[in-house]
Amino acid sequence: MEEQMSQREVVFVDAMRSAFGRMGGTLRDVLPNNLAVIVIKGLLEKTKIAERGKVDCVMLGSAFGSVNTPNMSRWVTL
Repeated sequence: MEEQMSQREVVFVDAMRSAFGRMGGTLRDVLPNNLAVIVIKGLLEKTKIAERGKVDCVMLGSAFGSVNTPNMSRWVTL
């Protein structure tokens, strides 16, 4: 049986990045997941997306994750 994929329009709206600091610098007490929350909130404000239900997918990357939050992308979007 052959499955058919539905055609959907995919739109990349915008992208943002967090501040970049030195190891042990001013961001040392900020957990990566909390920094990611700030970035996503800023992105929603910047793009004027008020209805979060309109966001189907969030792509998030982290160079240095946290052992406390192994699946940071999921945690941040919740």
